[in-house]
Amino acid sequence: MDKNVWDQIRCAVRSAERVVKRTGRRPRFSDRQIVLMYFVSVIFDRPRCFACRRESLPSCFRPRHLPSYSQFCRRLHGPRVIAMTDHVATYLGRGERPVRLGYVDGKELPVSRQTTDPDATVGRGSRGWSKGYRLHALGGEDRRIKALFVRPLHEGEARIARGLVAKAEPNSIVLGDANYDSRFLYDAARQRDAWFFAPLKRNKAKTRSRTTKARLVAVEFWRKERKLAKRLYARRTDIERIFSQCVATGGGLNPLPAWVRRLDRVTLWVTAKVAIHNARINVRRRRKGAA
Repeated sequence: MDKNVWDQIRCAVRSAERVVKRTGRRPRFSDRQIVLMYFVSVIFDRPRCFACRRESLPSCFRPRHLPSYSQFCRRLHGPRVIAMTDHVATYLGRGERPVRLGYVDGKELPVSRQTTDPDATVGRGSRGWSKGYRLHALGGEDRRIKALFVRPLHEGEARIARGLVAKAEPNSIVLGDANYDSRFLYDAARQRDAWFFAPLKRNKAKTRSRTTKARLVAVEFWRKERKLAKRLYARRTDIERIFSQCVATGGGLNPLPAWVRRLDRVTLWVTAKVAIHNARINVRRRRKGAA
């Protein structure tokens, strides 16, 4: 475990503990300890029972008392622990400067066709039809993932991307492929004082009856400044590089292990993996700045 990455995660968990308010009585094992224990299991790609053994925990984080396995699993599904994990990913995804260019795309998270997981559905993936889930992500030009949703594989990318575009930074441009050419995304971006840009679908290129003003701007841009539009759209492939960085490191977003099934477990696992990726990007940029 990289100590610098772990320090980033601990700092983000402390921030989440302050931001996400606790309701009810104070538990014996704090939500902060539960979240950190779960991150240990995710970093080492181990099941939840791994974090419940004292000898499995690193020397930099080894509490005196640990919850039982059943209590740990029950606490992980608590609303505050889930909200704190989401906050950690968002907190680590913030950059030092505003992001002017963002990207939306989906990453397939396939599972076995023989799985009995009722939440995993059949949908079109990168290599044809498969079964599983899909990570919908909003990436930035700083290589961090700013927002994410995990949904079953059959759900449409453009519909889920409305929530991602709604989280784009003001005065930024969000790029997507032709699957995201939807008037709702253009409108969602304008509500954030941002711009959405994607290649026009052939069956929509000449349809103006239901085209909104925000999409008409993109239509005119493609018609009048086609070379510049192609140069801008060429930057969209940066989201593929972000996904490759997520999976190309130890403890990264590899194929879903056998113990990560059902939508709530997959969402929590992928959110933690994204937080670890953002922490690595922060450490890498600090090292370059120090050099």
